[in-house]
Amino acid sequence: CKLWLDTTIQKSNLDALYRLLYWAVIISLETYLYEALRCNIFDENNENIKKFVENFKDFSQKKFIYQNIFSVYDQIWETVDQELNELLYHNLPKIKGIYEDTFNIDFPNIWSLMSAIKKRHDIFHRNWKDVNWNFIDVNSVDIENLISEVKSFVDQIEQQFNP
Repeated sequence: CKLWLDTTIQKSNLDALYRLLYWAVIISLETYLYEALRCNIFDENNENIKKFVENFKDFSQKKFIYQNIFSVYDQIWETVDQELNELLYHNLPKIKGIYEDTFNIDFPNIWSLMSAIKKRHDIFHRNWKDVNWNFIDVNSVDIENLISEVKSFVDQIEQQFNP
């Protein structure tokens, strides 16, 4: 995958474009993780939603009164939907645990992607600077490498969903 950019673009605009592309690649990973989780939890036979409810660590803190058991049961789909919507999909250690506990999916190594997610965080929340206020440099090679890494990561997960 080669990125094509018009060489007449000014350097400052090109730098901004590279940072936005870097940001977008991470967002696409987060979107994949969200969509794959939702699509596979809400399966036809309800086995995955059951495994999710039984293993989701945040649910272990929730309590209910037995008199409300049928009400809680009737709302379980909405409750799970709400929890899935509130997850932070850039928190790869937590998302990894959910995939492992619910689907027995073995995530590929996440630490390189965690570094990329941190860089995306700094690009977005620190105006393209790291914690020491150094400007973050991103070039086309960085973007191509990140695209390749995200694609490989997603492909490895997909192979486990669809062997």
